[in-house]
Amino acid sequence: MASPDKMLDIQMQVRRNASEMQDFLKDLDSWEDDIKKKDEELKTQKGGHEPVLPPIRNRATAKKKKKKVKTEEKREEADAGQQNGQQKKPKRISGYDYRSWDKFDVDKELEKMEGEEDQKQSSSEYESESDSEKALEQQRLMQEALMEKDRGNSFFKDG
Repeated sequence: MASPDKMLDIQMQVRRNASEMQDFLKDLDSWEDDIKKKDEELKTQKGGHEPVLPPIRNRATAKKKKKKVKTEEKREEADAGQQNGQQKKPKRISGYDYRSWDKFDVDKELEKMEGEEDQKQSSSEYESESDSEKALEQQRLMQEALMEKDRGNSFFKDG
C-alpha cells in the first residue's frame, strides 16, 4: 500500500516547511536589526549636519521692520503698565470672602476697565496703520515679481 510512502512524504514536507520557516524568520530578524542600526545612525547624523542656507533675498528688510514694530508696541505696553502702577495680575477675591466683596467698589473697577478699553482702541488704530503698510509692501513685492517675470519671459523669447 501507498500509505506508508505518503506518510513519509508528508513527514518530509513538514520538515522542509519547518526549516524554510526558520530560515525566513532568521532573515526577517536580521533585516529588522539592520534597519534599527540604520535608523540609529540617521538619528545621530541629523543633529550635526544641518545645511546653513543664506536668507531669502529682499526679505531681511521686511523682518527688521516687523521686529521694530513689535518692540515699540512692547515698550508702549510697559510704559502704560508703569503709569497705572498696576501689577500684571491683580489680586483676585475669593468667592467665599464676603467681607472683601463688601469692600469692593464696582464703580472704580468699571472705570478702570473702560480706561483699558480706550487704550486698546487707540493701539488698534496704530495697528491698522501698520496693516496698511504691510498691504502696500505686499503690493510692491507683487509688482516687482511681475516685472521680473515679464523681463525673464522676454529674455527667453529672444533666445
